[in-house]
Amino acid sequence: DLTIINDHWKPGLQKFLSSDDFQVVFKDISAIKSCHQSFLTDLEAEGSKYGSKVAFPFIEFSNFFKVSQQYIANYPTINDILKGYEKNKKMKAKMTEIANSLDGRDLYSYLITPVQRMPRYLLFLRDLLKVTVQSHPDAELLSIACESIDEVTKKIDKSTETSKNQHNLIGKFSNLLI
Repeated sequence: DLTIINDHWKPGLQKFLSSDDFQVVFKDISAIKSCHQSFLTDLEAEGSKYGSKVAFPFIEFSNFFKVSQQYIANYPTINDILKGYEKNKKMKAKMTEIANSLDGRDLYSYLITPVQRMPRYLLFLRDLLKVTVQSHPDAELLSIACESIDEVTKKIDKSTETSKNQHNLIGKFSNLLI
């Protein structure tokens, strides 16, 4: 999904967005994509046989997953920015054209991917931990991986909540000035 954003949506919409808005919407996508590509490479290197130790890449990358934090905190703003531009008929037509050239999914269904990633990792690890026998070589590390990903998820959630509160406070303050 992040590759599709970079290869199709980003270049397709660049001329429709102001440079500042373009930065807010797309600036973090490449870094998030790079982090998760490296993670995938490490995860695949662990293999998929019974003795595979998949927990270690989760633990190792947990701090790097914070690369999504700013994007996730800005996600409501990103949606607001794009909704504002959808009033432009040419941009709306371009968005429809891009969606139709792909799999019919709209831009928003791609942009949500980084927001959903950490909770999905956490659910995966919890489910894997439930079915992993104690004698498995990865059993102990899976608990640590769950804790690591849970911690990252909580930090991202806290950052998002702080950003939301700041946005609401600014909105209330600007209403007082009017």
